[in-house]
Order: sequence, then structure tokens, then C-alpha cells
Amino acid sequence: MVSAWKGSSRPARQETGRAATETAGLSGAEVEVILDSVADGVCTVDESFRITSFNRAAAEITGVPRQEALTRPCCEVFRASICEASCALRETLRTGRPVIDRPVFIVRPDGERLPISISTAVLRDQQGRLVGGVATFRDLRGTFTEEQVKKETERCLSCGATVVDEYMCVGCGACTQKC
Repeated sequence: MVSAWKGSSRPARQETGRAATETAGLSGAEVEVILDSVADGVCTVDESFRITSFNRAAAEITGVPRQEALTRPCCEVFRASICEASCALRETLRTGRPVIDRPVFIVRPDGERLPISISTAVLRDQQGRLVGGVATFRDLRGTFTEEQVKKETERCLSCGATVVDEYMCVGCGACTQKC
């Protein structure tokens, strides 16, 4: 997992629990190998929502090479409808509570709309200070059919809404792209 984390070479920790390096005595390189072995995308952001780390699966799912993703605002990489209206990471940083398995559609660089499930958590440094957030996400192409995507897009386009309703919309992006 390539990282652009500012400040320390030590990994940040989630709100709950200690860093993996403290718990198991793992080196930074070993943690990178583990994260790059995970099938889910893992991405961290700083308090300005700029990407600070991006694992192999994150690059494969989004279609954005890790070096291009690092230091960019996450909304530029994910291009999801929730980015502006109901960002999962922004919600987590505001409330301190994780978001778990929120279905979202992202737009890959080739224009493909891809259904993913995203979970987020607060990221704190070794002293407990908020340093950003972490998102894990997985490809849901096997979950949503093209017909479901088409139906949701038609519903969104017909509703006339200018803000995505996070409780009704799966985040196809048509609403926010139209407005």
C-alpha cells in the first residue's frame, strides 16, 4: 500500500483499538503487504479529504493508479454521487461514528459506473488526535444487475431532485451529474 501520510512513519490507528504495529509488532512494510493482499479497497484521507494511502485493490476497483490517487481529493478519484450530498467519510468525521456497508456507485476513469459498498471509520494518530478517515470498499458488480442500475437511473432522473436522498438513492450519480 503506497502511502503519502504526513508526519510520522508510524501508522495511524482507528478510533477503537491499537495500531497493528503495536499489537503484533509488524513493520510498515509488513502492514503494506497485508493491506495489498486484501481483496477490499482500503483508502485513507487526511482532514482535507486528500488521499494519503491507497492499496492495490483500491486501484483495481476505482481504475485509478495509486500514484495518481495519492494527494488528490477523494471525490476526484471516486466520483460518486454521495461525495457532495452525503459523503460517508465527512459524516464519519463529523459524528465520530462509522458508516457500514453503504451502497454507492462510483464512476471509473473509463466512464463505467461501478456499484460498491463503502464503510468508513475515524483515523487517529498514536496520541489519539484526529488525522483523517479510512474507507474500505468492495466491488458489488455481482450484486446489482444492469437492470437494477437502469431502473435506479430512471427513477433518479424522473424525480427532479437536486440533492441525492441517501435513504432512497443507491448513488448512480445521474442526479448530481444532471443538476
